[in-house]
Amino acid sequence: NLIGNEGMKAFTAALGSGSLGALELLNLSGNHIGDAGMTELSRSIASGSLATLKKLWLYSNRIGGAGMTEFSRAIASGSLPALEQVYLWNGNPGDDAPVQKALADRKNA
Repeated sequence: NLIGNEGMKAFTAALGSGSLGALELLNLSGNHIGDAGMTELSRSIASGSLATLKKLWLYSNRIGGAGMTEFSRAIASGSLPALEQVYLWNGNPGDDAPVQKALADRKNA
């Protein structure tokens, strides 16, 4: 799968329709998703479209600091209440720091 940023626009449109409202596992690993695609996904998450999601796998993509910051905002918004597991490894040390902080803050709340 090579969804990329453009494919994420179409995917998040489907999420917005509510057609995946019961989704518990989302594996988007290895899809060449960058900051723009992660921003699209984060906006969809913040709208509450993935409230039942328990596991999100995003490793081996091209998400940098800007995309991770947007994702951390989505987590901080409380729109992923069921989330238990996130795999983020992207090969860019430190880029996921805002996400790790948001996840830790959520656990401590």
